[in-house]
Amino acid sequence: MRGLGEHELLVFLLQFTLLLGAARLLGGLARRLGQPSVMGEVLAGVLLGPTVLGHLLPGVQAFVFPRDARQGGLLELLSWIGMVLLMMRTGIDTDVARWRTLKGPALLASLCGIALPFASGLAMGALAPAELVGRGGRTLFAVFMATAMSISAVKVIAKILLDLNLMRRDVGFVILGASILDDTIGWVILAIVIRVARTGRFGLESVATTLAATAGFALAAMLLVRPVASRAIRWLEREGRLEHGTTSAVVVLTLACGSLTQALGIHAIFGAFVAGLLVGELPRIKEATLESIDSMVMGVFAPVFFAYSGLKVEALALPAWPITLLVLGGAVVGKVVGAGVGARLGGLAAREALAVGIGLSARGSTELVVARIGMDLGVLAAPMYALIILVPLVTSLLTPVLLRLSLRGLPVGGQEARRLAEEAAEERAIIPRRGTKILVPTSGEPHAVQALRLAAPLARLPGATLVGLSVVTPPSGGRRRVGRGGRTEEEVVASSEAVARELDLPDFHPSVVRADSVDAAVTAEVARGYDLVVLGLDQPRALSHRLLRALLASGHSDVVVVRTGRSDGWFRRVLLPVTGSAPSRAAAELGFLYARETGAELHLLHVIEPASAPDRRALAELRLVGGRMLEELLERGRREDVRVRGRLVSSRYPARAILDAASEERADLVLVGATPRYVGVRAFFGPTTDLLLAHAPCAVAIYAGGVRPEALRATTGGPEPAERPGERSGAAPAPGGEGQATLH
Repeated sequence: MRGLGEHELLVFLLQFTLLLGAARLLGGLARRLGQPSVMGEVLAGVLLGPTVLGHLLPGVQAFVFPRDARQGGLLELLSWIGMVLLMMRTGIDTDVARWRTLKGPALLASLCGIALPFASGLAMGALAPAELVGRGGRTLFAVFMATAMSISAVKVIAKILLDLNLMRRDVGFVILGASILDDTIGWVILAIVIRVARTGRFGLESVATTLAATAGFALAAMLLVRPVASRAIRWLEREGRLEHGTTSAVVVLTLACGSLTQALGIHAIFGAFVAGLLVGELPRIKEATLESIDSMVMGVFAPVFFAYSGLKVEALALPAWPITLLVLGGAVVGKVVGAGVGARLGGLAAREALAVGIGLSARGSTELVVARIGMDLGVLAAPMYALIILVPLVTSLLTPVLLRLSLRGLPVGGQEARRLAEEAAEERAIIPRRGTKILVPTSGEPHAVQALRLAAPLARLPGATLVGLSVVTPPSGGRRRVGRGGRTEEEVVASSEAVARELDLPDFHPSVVRADSVDAAVTAEVARGYDLVVLGLDQPRALSHRLLRALLASGHSDVVVVRTGRSDGWFRRVLLPVTGSAPSRAAAELGFLYARETGAELHLLHVIEPASAPDRRALAELRLVGGRMLEELLERGRREDVRVRGRLVSSRYPARAILDAASEERADLVLVGATPRYVGVRAFFGPTTDLLLAHAPCAVAIYAGGVRPEALRATTGGPEPAERPGERSGAAPAPGGEGQATLH
């Protein structure tokens, strides 16, 4: 067999260039017009195909897209890679956790929203003219039509919900949850149909065999592939030694699963979809690697696949207008009625149920995949292929308009409003709530153990990873040892693992490295990507400015500095001075997370400096603002079931006020937020914080960070409270006086 010729390579590169360039250009234009980019990408293929370019410049179209099987096979192979990767990306976006939280409305909306369109698709397939039926026979054609009519498009629906600001509304949750279940069931049905089409047998035995193969693969993927892939990807994410290693691992997993399902006769896209599901269950992967996967899949391969799908469309080949209207109307009405009835049976009001049905009627990339497979298998004739390609274009235009009209003036209920407020607060959080990656340099000494204790609640967040780094420096004579305690590597690792077991850390990884200095080792490790670094100190001046500057300059890691106290156990009473700055907000987040996990009691303190107010009116305003800030945090404590008390004090000496409060409250830990400055060879956090480090009668933790651009964006904006705390009876401290106003 001859190799690829020069002319064939030239034509392939021209095809790739034109399809990708036109798809990205028109996809961007579609987004500017408020439509899904897939619409512009499909339109790019239609324009470059026989419908437009072939009609206007047939010679050019024939040169670039010749009807040569070998030449066309190259481009088709490229589009198939795009389809496989797109299905992997769809699987990553599919939130499996939502399946477990699906309530009656979403579950019934999904099931009814599949059943009715499936039945209408069967009827259409049974009544369609013979010239629309492919070579697979009418029965297979009808089942394929039913599958095409019943599948929704998660990404298009999610985009519409985002555009209409409905993603966090109850009705939006029902729509999105039902669409996820729709998609999953649809792909299983499609896998069965594809296998039946390939074997040529459509009977109970064939369907049962396909179901068994599909279920067997899914079970093997969950029980065998998932733990292996999870450990491998977590290792790559944790170590970070192989450039783009996680992205490569995801692609390898996708191709392996696709190859296996292809060999089983199901189809490669089902394996790719399951691979995406496995990857999507790893919280860290979704944050750390999604951008690189998106740049490859959504930036290159998916647009080429959609454009190639459009390239195969011949507009003049559409069926007669009655058939066209029947299919388009059935695609919309079947979903609206089926899903709407299901949502109504699930307990939603009539208007909300109608909105659910309208939302689930949107189609998109999934419909294009179904159409493409149907054409390649010969199940769909050219006119029906063109008509199914038209369905997502029409529904993507209609759905946002109809959904907006159906929800106009729909009020937000009290319970939904509270949930929206809580979710908005979590979204603005500075410390990530999923997949947090934490580094704790540890030598096994008490100050390092204290740092581990403070980091432990964060390490128990979903998908969190904690790495305990031990640094072996050059020996002063004899055997290399770790820290000033002179422990061996084995002793430090054993001690760290014992502490991890005591603290019940679910994903703890001890790491021992050799380096010329601790600063160099920690800086190099942080470059692998951490959200938080917790440093334990045994004396206030032990932290070099070089290390702190390097950690914060990385732009990725916030730093918590912990100076050890008298107690070596859990912190039971935590004093939390609050100022409202970004580092202080981050320290408050850490304090609430720690208290919620350990049952510790939080004592909030806001200190007003009278000298900062030019007159009594300004001083009263400072008191009012401080009181409101404390009341918001007290309300957060009530909401999160954290024991919390608050005090507002006036003092010319904030450090003294904090030290006095620490003694009065018998605090085990003072937790503050501060922005570091750099003086000489040590880190300087300002006079107040440095006095706390030097003289506090207990442990002191300083949250340095929370000032990165993304963290600053997280602390601004968001909805106002439904009721201003200061306007509630007795909520705000009374102005006046130099003493204390206490909030309980």
